[in-house]
Amino acid sequence: MLQPCLVSLPVPSASMAGRRFSMPGGVVSETATPRGQGWEQRRFSMPNTPMPTRSVRRIAVLLGALLGGAAAQAQWATQSVPLAPGWNAVCLTVAPTPSACDTVFGGNARILSVRRWAPPPIESYQYDETTGTTLPQAGSWLVWFPTNHPDRALTTLAEVAGSASYLIEVSSGTPLALNIQGRPLALSYEWQPRGDHFVGLPAHSGTVNFAAFFAAAGSDILTDYRVGGELYTVTSSGAHQRIFTPTTTAIQPGAAYWIKAQQYTTYGGPVTLKTESPLGWIDFGRRLTPQYLELANRTSAPRGVKLAHLASGTPPGGTPPLAGLVPLKYAVVSGEAEAQGRVWTALPSTWTTQLTAGATMRIALIPDALALGSGNTNGAYQSILEITDDAGQAGVVRQRIGVRAMARSGSAAESRGLWVGGVSVTDVGRLEMPGVFGLPTTPRPAARPFTFRVLAHVDTNGV
Repeated sequence: MLQPCLVSLPVPSASMAGRRFSMPGGVVSETATPRGQGWEQRRFSMPNTPMPTRSVRRIAVLLGALLGGAAAQAQWATQSVPLAPGWNAVCLTVAPTPSACDTVFGGNARILSVRRWAPPPIESYQYDETTGTTLPQAGSWLVWFPTNHPDRALTTLAEVAGSASYLIEVSSGTPLALNIQGRPLALSYEWQPRGDHFVGLPAHSGTVNFAAFFAAAGSDILTDYRVGGELYTVTSSGAHQRIFTPTTTAIQPGAAYWIKAQQYTTYGGPVTLKTESPLGWIDFGRRLTPQYLELANRTSAPRGVKLAHLASGTPPGGTPPLAGLVPLKYAVVSGEAEAQGRVWTALPSTWTTQLTAGATMRIALIPDALALGSGNTNGAYQSILEITDDAGQAGVVRQRIGVRAMARSGSAAESRGLWVGGVSVTDVGRLEMPGVFGLPTTPRPAARPFTFRVLAHVDTNGV
Protein backbone atom coordinates (compact mmCIF):
# COMPACT_ATOMS: atom_id res chain seq x y z
CA MET A 1 0.00 0.00 0.00
CA LEU A 2 1.29 3.45 -0.91
CA GLN A 3 0.96 6.27 1.54
CA PRO A 4 1.45 9.90 0.34
CA CYS A 5 3.59 12.28 2.35
CA LEU A 6 4.81 15.82 1.73
CA VAL A 7 8.57 16.14 1.28
CA SER A 8 10.72 19.26 1.05
CA LEU A 9 13.60 18.75 -1.40
CA PRO A 10 16.21 21.01 -3.02
CA VAL A 11 15.85 20.84 -6.81
CA PRO A 12 19.12 21.84 -8.50
CA SER A 13 18.00 21.74 -12.11
CA ALA A 14 15.12 20.96 -14.44
CA SER A 15 16.94 17.83 -15.61
CA MET A 16 15.78 16.07 -12.45
CA ALA A 17 12.12 15.96 -13.48
CA GLY A 18 10.63 12.52 -13.10
CA ARG A 19 13.76 11.02 -11.52
CA ARG A 20 13.47 8.04 -9.18
CA PHE A 21 15.48 7.95 -5.99
CA SER A 22 16.18 4.79 -4.01
CA MET A 23 15.73 5.49 -0.34
CA PRO A 24 15.59 3.50 2.88
CA GLY A 25 12.15 1.92 2.73
CA GLY A 26 11.65 1.89 -1.03
CA VAL A 27 11.81 3.90 -4.26
CA VAL A 28 10.56 7.47 -4.30
CA SER A 29 9.27 8.91 -7.57
CA GLU A 30 9.07 12.66 -8.08
CA THR A 31 5.72 13.68 -9.53
CA ALA A 32 6.12 17.47 -9.76
CA THR A 33 8.00 19.50 -12.36
CA PRO A 34 11.07 21.36 -11.00
CA ARG A 35 10.97 25.14 -11.14
CA GLY A 36 14.67 25.83 -10.81
CA GLN A 37 17.01 25.87 -7.86
CA GLY A 38 15.91 26.16 -4.26
CA TRP A 39 13.75 24.33 -1.75
CA GLU A 40 10.33 23.23 -3.03
CA GLN A 41 7.51 21.13 -1.64
CA ARG A 42 7.13 17.78 -3.40
CA ARG A 43 4.51 15.07 -2.96
CA PHE A 44 5.81 11.51 -2.96
CA SER A 45 4.34 8.04 -2.74
CA MET A 46 6.31 5.91 -0.31
CA PRO A 47 5.88 2.24 0.56
CA ASN A 48 4.45 1.78 4.01
CA THR A 49 6.78 -0.31 6.19
CA PRO A 50 5.01 -2.32 8.90
CA MET A 51 6.10 -1.35 12.41
CA PRO A 52 4.83 -2.46 15.84
CA THR A 53 2.30 0.35 16.15
CA ARG A 54 -1.07 1.12 14.62
CA SER A 55 -0.34 4.45 12.98
CA VAL A 56 3.39 4.75 12.35
CA ARG A 57 4.99 4.47 8.91
CA ARG A 58 8.67 3.84 8.39
CA ILE A 59 10.73 6.92 9.15
CA ALA A 60 14.17 7.72 7.78
CA VAL A 61 16.50 10.40 9.12
CA LEU A 62 14.92 13.03 11.28
CA LEU A 63 15.91 16.47 12.47
CA GLY A 64 19.26 18.05 11.77
CA ALA A 65 19.70 21.65 12.76
CA LEU A 66 18.40 21.31 16.33
CA LEU A 67 20.71 18.48 17.34
CA GLY A 68 23.95 20.22 18.11
CA GLY A 69 24.18 19.27 21.78
CA ALA A 70 27.70 18.03 22.58
CA ALA A 71 28.73 15.81 25.43
CA ALA A 72 30.40 17.49 28.37
CA GLN A 73 34.15 17.11 28.67
CA ALA A 74 34.27 14.46 31.37
CA GLN A 75 34.65 10.71 31.85
CA TRP A 76 31.08 10.93 32.99
CA ALA A 77 29.53 13.25 30.44
CA THR A 78 26.06 14.70 30.18
CA GLN A 79 24.92 14.86 26.58
CA SER A 80 22.20 17.42 26.05
CA VAL A 81 19.84 16.24 23.30
CA PRO A 82 17.50 18.97 21.95
CA LEU A 83 14.10 17.57 21.00
CA ALA A 84 11.39 19.25 18.95
CA PRO A 85 7.76 18.20 18.55
CA GLY A 86 7.50 15.31 16.09
CA TRP A 87 10.28 12.95 15.13
CA ASN A 88 13.92 13.56 16.09
CA ALA A 89 16.94 11.64 14.78
CA VAL A 90 19.70 11.65 17.38
CA CYS A 91 23.05 9.97 17.88
CA LEU A 92 24.12 9.20 21.44
CA THR A 93 27.85 9.55 22.04
CA VAL A 94 27.58 8.44 25.68
CA ALA A 95 26.57 5.10 27.18
CA PRO A 96 23.84 5.99 29.72
CA THR A 97 24.10 4.82 33.32
CA PRO A 98 21.58 3.47 34.20
CA SER A 99 20.72 2.29 30.71
CA ALA A 100 17.12 1.06 30.95
CA CYS A 101 14.84 2.77 28.44
CA ASP A 102 12.20 3.25 31.11
CA THR A 103 14.75 5.21 33.13
CA VAL A 104 16.33 7.21 30.30
CA PHE A 105 13.13 8.08 28.42
CA GLY A 106 10.29 7.22 30.79
CA GLY A 107 10.80 10.25 33.00
CA ASN A 108 9.54 12.64 30.31
CA ALA A 109 5.84 12.27 29.54
CA ARG A 110 6.22 14.00 26.17
CA ILE A 111 8.39 11.21 24.74
CA LEU A 112 5.86 8.99 22.98
CA SER A 113 8.15 6.33 21.52
CA VAL A 114 11.78 5.59 20.68
CA ARG A 115 13.17 3.46 17.85
CA ARG A 116 16.57 2.05 17.04
CA TRP A 117 17.53 0.69 13.63
CA ALA A 118 18.83 -2.88 13.57
CA PRO A 119 20.79 -3.33 10.32
CA PRO A 120 21.11 -6.76 8.71
CA PRO A 121 24.25 -8.71 9.65
CA ILE A 122 27.08 -8.84 7.14
CA GLU A 123 26.44 -12.58 6.74
CA SER A 124 23.04 -11.87 5.18
CA TYR A 125 24.45 -9.92 2.22
CA GLN A 126 24.42 -11.69 -1.14
CA TYR A 127 26.62 -11.16 -4.18
CA ASP A 128 25.16 -10.97 -7.68
CA GLU A 129 27.70 -12.53 -10.06
CA THR A 130 25.85 -11.18 -13.11
CA THR A 131 26.01 -7.50 -12.16
CA GLY A 132 29.06 -7.77 -9.93
CA THR A 133 27.32 -6.03 -7.04
CA THR A 134 25.90 -6.94 -3.65
CA LEU A 135 22.14 -7.23 -3.16
CA PRO A 136 20.71 -4.84 -0.56
CA GLN A 137 19.18 -6.48 2.51
CA ALA A 138 16.44 -5.14 4.77
CA GLY A 139 16.89 -4.38 8.45
CA SER A 140 14.29 -3.85 11.15
CA TRP A 141 13.33 -1.49 13.96
CA LEU A 142 13.55 -2.05 17.70
CA VAL A 143 10.94 0.05 19.48
CA TRP A 144 10.21 1.29 23.00
CA PHE A 145 6.86 2.55 24.29
CA PRO A 146 6.15 4.13 27.72
CA THR A 147 4.40 2.08 30.38
CA ASN A 148 1.09 3.90 29.77
CA HIS A 149 1.17 3.49 25.97
CA PRO A 150 -1.46 1.18 24.42
CA ASP A 151 1.30 -0.56 22.43
CA ARG A 152 3.53 -1.14 25.45
CA ALA A 153 3.29 -4.91 24.96
CA LEU A 154 4.99 -4.53 21.57
CA THR A 155 8.17 -3.06 23.09
CA THR A 156 11.34 -4.71 21.73
CA LEU A 157 13.92 -2.13 22.92
CA ALA A 158 14.80 -2.40 26.61
CA GLU A 159 18.29 -0.89 26.96
CA VAL A 160 19.86 2.31 25.59
CA ALA A 161 23.31 1.78 24.09
CA GLY A 162 25.91 4.45 23.48
CA SER A 163 27.50 5.08 20.08
CA ALA A 164 24.10 4.43 18.49
CA SER A 165 21.33 6.39 16.75
CA TYR A 166 17.67 6.65 17.70
CA LEU A 167 14.38 8.08 16.47
CA ILE A 168 12.58 9.85 19.29
CA GLU A 169 8.93 10.82 18.91
CA VAL A 170 7.86 13.88 20.95
CA SER A 171 4.34 15.22 21.50
CA SER A 172 3.31 18.73 20.49
CA GLY A 173 4.47 21.71 22.53
CA THR A 174 7.64 23.71 23.00
CA PRO A 175 11.11 22.24 22.28
CA LEU A 176 12.77 20.45 25.18
CA ALA A 177 16.18 19.06 26.11
CA LEU A 178 16.86 15.49 27.21
CA ASN A 179 19.99 15.35 29.40
CA ILE A 180 21.64 11.92 29.40
CA GLN A 181 24.57 11.18 31.71
CA GLY A 182 26.92 8.45 30.61
CA ARG A 183 30.39 7.38 29.62
CA PRO A 184 31.74 8.84 26.31
CA LEU A 185 32.30 6.22 23.63
CA ALA A 186 34.20 6.30 20.34
CA LEU A 187 31.97 6.21 17.26
CA SER A 188 33.04 3.27 15.10
CA TYR A 189 31.78 2.24 11.68
CA GLU A 190 31.44 -0.82 9.52
CA TRP A 191 29.83 0.35 6.29
CA GLN A 192 28.22 -2.44 4.28
CA PRO A 193 28.23 -2.30 0.46
CA ARG A 194 25.05 -0.70 -0.92
CA GLY A 195 23.68 -0.68 2.60
CA ASP A 196 21.59 2.04 4.25
CA HIS A 197 23.13 3.20 7.52
CA PHE A 198 21.37 5.22 10.22
CA VAL A 199 24.32 6.91 11.91
CA GLY A 200 25.71 10.03 13.50
CA LEU A 201 29.10 11.43 12.52
CA PRO A 202 31.97 12.63 14.79
CA ALA A 203 32.08 16.10 13.27
CA HIS A 204 34.48 18.55 14.92
CA SER A 205 31.81 21.26 14.94
CA GLY A 206 28.62 22.37 13.23
CA THR A 207 30.61 23.98 10.41
CA VAL A 208 31.93 20.73 8.87
CA ASN A 209 30.07 19.81 5.68
CA PHE A 210 29.38 16.33 4.32
CA ALA A 211 31.71 16.69 1.34
CA ALA A 212 34.66 17.62 3.56
CA PHE A 213 33.99 14.81 6.03
CA PHE A 214 33.74 12.11 3.36
CA ALA A 215 36.34 13.50 0.94
CA ALA A 216 38.95 10.91 1.91
CA ALA A 217 36.44 8.05 1.60
CA GLY A 218 36.71 8.22 -2.19
CA SER A 219 34.33 5.92 -4.04
CA ASP A 220 33.51 3.92 -0.90
CA ILE A 221 31.01 6.55 0.27
CA LEU A 222 29.79 9.06 -2.30
CA THR A 223 28.09 12.32 -1.36
CA ASP A 224 27.25 13.81 -4.78
CA TYR A 225 23.81 12.62 -5.94
CA ARG A 226 24.89 12.98 -9.59
CA VAL A 227 27.31 10.06 -9.23
CA GLY A 228 25.19 7.91 -6.93
CA GLY A 229 25.66 9.49 -3.52
CA GLU A 230 22.70 9.18 -1.14
CA LEU A 231 22.46 11.32 2.00
CA TYR A 232 19.16 11.99 3.75
CA THR A 233 17.70 13.95 6.58
CA VAL A 234 14.00 14.49 7.22
CA THR A 235 11.66 17.03 8.69
CA SER A 236 9.98 16.64 12.07
CA SER A 237 6.89 15.33 10.26
CA GLY A 238 8.86 12.29 9.16
CA ALA A 239 9.11 13.33 5.48
CA HIS A 240 12.40 12.49 3.78
CA GLN A 241 14.62 15.29 2.61
CA ARG A 242 17.55 14.47 0.36
CA ILE A 243 20.80 16.42 0.68
CA PHE A 244 21.68 17.74 -2.77
CA THR A 245 24.34 20.23 -1.65
CA PRO A 246 26.87 18.26 0.45
CA THR A 247 29.54 20.94 -0.03
CA THR A 248 27.45 23.52 1.86
CA THR A 249 25.26 21.37 4.13
CA ALA A 250 26.78 21.15 7.61
CA ILE A 251 26.83 18.04 9.76
CA GLN A 252 25.11 18.68 13.07
CA PRO A 253 26.94 16.98 15.98
CA GLY A 254 24.46 14.77 17.80
CA ALA A 255 22.18 14.31 14.77
CA ALA A 256 21.64 11.07 12.85
CA TYR A 257 21.38 10.62 9.08
CA TRP A 258 20.63 7.92 6.57
CA ILE A 259 23.76 7.36 4.47
CA LYS A 260 24.29 4.79 1.74
CA ALA A 261 27.76 3.26 1.29
CA GLN A 262 28.95 1.98 -2.08
CA GLN A 263 31.67 -0.35 -0.78
CA TYR A 264 32.65 -1.99 2.49
CA THR A 265 34.77 0.34 4.64
CA THR A 266 35.47 1.29 8.24
CA TYR A 267 35.86 4.96 7.35
CA GLY A 268 35.23 7.35 10.25
CA GLY A 269 36.55 10.62 8.89
CA PRO A 270 39.87 12.05 7.60
CA VAL A 271 41.42 10.77 10.84
CA THR A 272 39.93 7.50 12.05
CA LEU A 273 40.13 6.37 15.68
CA LYS A 274 40.09 2.70 16.63
CA THR A 275 40.06 1.40 20.21
CA GLU A 276 41.35 -2.03 21.16
CA SER A 277 38.42 -2.55 23.49
CA PRO A 278 35.09 -3.47 21.82
CA LEU A 279 33.37 -1.36 24.51
CA GLY A 280 34.51 1.85 22.84
CA TRP A 281 36.24 3.16 26.00
CA ILE A 282 39.29 2.21 28.09
CA ASP A 283 38.87 0.39 31.39
CA PHE A 284 42.11 -0.72 33.06
CA GLY A 285 40.26 -1.99 36.13
CA ARG A 286 42.87 -3.08 38.65
CA ARG A 287 45.22 -4.44 36.00
CA LEU A 288 48.33 -2.66 34.76
CA THR A 289 47.99 -3.99 31.23
CA PRO A 290 48.56 -1.60 28.29
CA GLN A 291 45.55 -0.55 26.25
CA TYR A 292 45.90 0.71 22.70
CA LEU A 293 44.56 3.45 20.44
CA GLU A 294 45.05 3.43 16.69
CA LEU A 295 45.00 6.65 14.69
CA ALA A 296 44.85 6.50 10.89
CA ASN A 297 45.26 9.37 8.45
CA ARG A 298 42.92 8.52 5.58
CA THR A 299 43.89 11.53 3.48
CA SER A 300 46.60 11.98 0.85
CA ALA A 301 48.33 14.79 2.78
CA PRO A 302 49.99 15.11 6.22
CA ARG A 303 47.52 15.78 9.01
CA GLY A 304 48.06 16.99 12.55
CA VAL A 305 46.32 15.17 15.40
CA LYS A 306 45.76 16.40 18.95
CA LEU A 307 45.03 14.28 22.02
CA ALA A 308 43.70 16.16 25.04
CA HIS A 309 43.53 14.61 28.54
CA LEU A 310 40.51 16.10 30.32
CA ALA A 311 39.20 15.82 33.87
CA SER A 312 36.09 13.86 34.81
CA GLY A 313 32.83 15.11 36.17
CA THR A 314 30.98 13.66 39.15
CA PRO A 315 30.15 9.96 38.65
CA PRO A 316 26.49 8.92 38.90
CA GLY A 317 25.20 7.13 41.96
CA GLY A 318 26.00 3.46 42.25
CA THR A 319 29.37 3.77 40.47
CA PRO A 320 32.89 4.03 41.98
CA PRO A 321 33.60 7.49 43.45
CA LEU A 322 36.05 9.78 41.69
CA ALA A 323 39.64 9.48 42.97
CA GLY A 324 41.13 11.91 40.43
CA LEU A 325 42.51 12.12 36.91
CA VAL A 326 43.88 8.83 35.54
CA PRO A 327 47.71 9.16 35.76
CA LEU A 328 48.41 7.94 32.23
CA LYS A 329 51.68 7.15 30.54
CA TYR A 330 51.99 6.65 26.80
CA ALA A 331 54.37 5.13 24.28
CA VAL A 332 54.25 5.21 20.48
CA VAL A 333 54.39 1.61 19.27
CA SER A 334 56.82 1.00 16.42
CA GLY A 335 59.19 -1.69 15.26
CA GLU A 336 62.20 0.20 16.57
CA ALA A 337 60.56 0.87 19.93
CA GLU A 338 59.61 -2.78 20.33
CA ALA A 339 63.16 -3.87 19.56
CA GLN A 340 64.85 -1.37 21.87
CA GLY A 341 62.15 -1.26 24.54
CA ARG A 342 59.22 1.10 24.94
CA VAL A 343 59.90 4.48 26.43
CA TRP A 344 56.95 5.43 28.65
CA THR A 345 56.27 9.13 29.10
CA ALA A 346 53.72 10.87 31.28
CA LEU A 347 50.80 11.95 29.11
CA PRO A 348 50.50 15.76 29.17
CA SER A 349 47.19 17.60 29.15
CA THR A 350 47.64 18.18 25.41
CA TRP A 351 49.73 16.03 23.08
CA THR A 352 50.09 16.57 19.34
CA THR A 353 51.62 14.58 16.52
CA GLN A 354 51.84 14.69 12.75
CA LEU A 355 50.61 11.78 10.65
CA THR A 356 51.99 11.48 7.15
CA ALA A 357 49.64 10.75 4.25
CA GLY A 358 48.00 7.36 4.71
CA ALA A 359 49.95 6.65 7.91
CA THR A 360 48.70 4.71 10.94
CA MET A 361 49.98 5.25 14.48
CA ARG A 362 49.45 2.89 17.41
CA ILE A 363 49.63 4.40 20.89
CA ALA A 364 49.99 2.33 24.05
CA LEU A 365 48.53 3.69 27.30
CA ILE A 366 49.08 2.47 30.86
CA PRO A 367 48.42 3.96 34.32
CA ASP A 368 51.34 5.01 36.50
CA ALA A 369 51.15 2.35 39.23
CA LEU A 370 52.87 4.54 41.83
CA ALA A 371 50.30 7.30 41.34
CA LEU A 372 47.28 5.02 41.79
CA GLY A 373 47.72 4.65 45.55
CA SER A 374 44.66 5.73 47.48
CA GLY A 375 43.19 5.13 50.90
CA ASN A 376 39.87 4.15 49.30
CA THR A 377 40.35 1.17 47.01
CA ASN A 378 36.69 1.38 46.00
CA GLY A 379 37.40 4.66 44.21
CA ALA A 380 38.36 5.02 40.57
CA TYR A 381 40.62 7.41 38.70
CA GLN A 382 38.57 8.67 35.77
CA SER A 383 39.13 11.05 32.87
CA ILE A 384 38.44 11.49 29.17
CA LEU A 385 40.59 11.47 26.06
CA GLU A 386 39.55 13.81 23.27
CA ILE A 387 41.02 13.17 19.82
CA THR A 388 40.78 15.89 17.17
CA ASP A 389 42.51 16.66 13.89
CA ASP A 390 42.73 20.41 14.46
CA ALA A 391 46.50 20.54 15.03
CA GLY A 392 47.75 22.87 12.29
CA GLN A 393 44.56 22.89 10.21
CA ALA A 394 40.79 23.28 10.54
CA GLY A 395 39.36 20.36 12.47
CA VAL A 396 36.97 17.89 10.86
CA VAL A 397 36.82 15.06 13.43
CA ARG A 398 36.23 15.08 17.19
CA GLN A 399 36.05 11.84 19.21
CA ARG A 400 35.83 11.39 22.99
CA ILE A 401 36.38 8.23 25.02
CA GLY A 402 36.24 7.56 28.74
CA VAL A 403 39.19 6.16 30.72
CA ARG A 404 39.07 4.45 34.12
CA ALA A 405 41.60 2.81 36.46
CA MET A 406 40.64 1.52 39.90
CA ALA A 407 42.50 2.92 42.89
CA ARG A 408 45.11 0.74 44.61
CA SER A 409 45.99 0.56 48.28
CA GLY A 410 49.73 0.68 47.61
CA SER A 411 50.37 -1.66 50.57
CA ALA A 412 52.80 -4.54 50.70
CA ALA A 413 49.87 -6.96 50.89
CA GLU A 414 48.71 -5.85 47.45
CA SER A 415 52.06 -6.76 45.92
CA ARG A 416 52.41 -10.26 47.42
CA GLY A 417 52.76 -13.17 45.04
CA LEU A 418 54.60 -14.25 41.92
CA TRP A 419 55.13 -11.66 39.20
CA VAL A 420 56.07 -12.08 35.54
CA GLY A 421 57.94 -9.27 33.82
CA GLY A 422 60.20 -8.43 30.95
CA VAL A 423 63.63 -6.83 30.70
CA SER A 424 64.78 -4.90 27.67
CA VAL A 425 68.55 -4.44 27.34
CA THR A 426 69.52 -1.48 25.19
CA ASP A 427 72.75 -0.25 26.86
CA VAL A 428 75.59 -2.03 28.68
CA GLY A 429 77.94 -0.65 31.33
CA ARG A 430 80.29 -1.86 34.11
CA LEU A 431 79.97 -1.53 37.84
CA GLU A 432 82.79 0.04 39.86
CA MET A 433 84.72 -2.63 41.73
CA PRO A 434 87.03 -2.01 44.71
CA GLY A 435 90.68 -1.98 43.64
CA VAL A 436 89.86 -1.93 39.91
CA PHE A 437 90.37 1.34 38.09
CA GLY A 438 90.14 2.58 34.51
CA LEU A 439 87.02 0.66 33.48
CA PRO A 440 84.34 2.76 31.73
CA THR A 441 81.18 3.14 33.84
CA THR A 442 79.06 5.10 31.35
CA PRO A 443 76.65 2.70 29.61
CA ARG A 444 77.22 2.16 25.91
CA PRO A 445 74.56 1.12 23.34
CA ALA A 446 74.34 -2.61 22.88
CA ALA A 447 75.29 -3.91 19.46
CA ARG A 448 71.97 -5.76 19.29
CA PRO A 449 69.27 -4.87 21.86
CA PHE A 450 67.39 -7.85 23.29
CA THR A 451 64.66 -8.74 25.77
CA PHE A 452 64.07 -11.61 28.20
CA ARG A 453 61.45 -12.71 30.72
CA VAL A 454 61.94 -12.64 34.51
CA LEU A 455 60.03 -14.11 37.47
CA ALA A 456 59.93 -12.19 40.75
CA HIS A 457 58.47 -13.25 44.09
CA VAL A 458 57.20 -10.75 46.66
CA ASP A 459 56.88 -12.12 50.20
CA THR A 460 54.44 -11.14 52.96
CA ASN A 461 56.66 -8.20 53.91
CA GLY A 462 56.55 -6.78 50.39
CA VAL A 463 60.17 -7.77 49.64
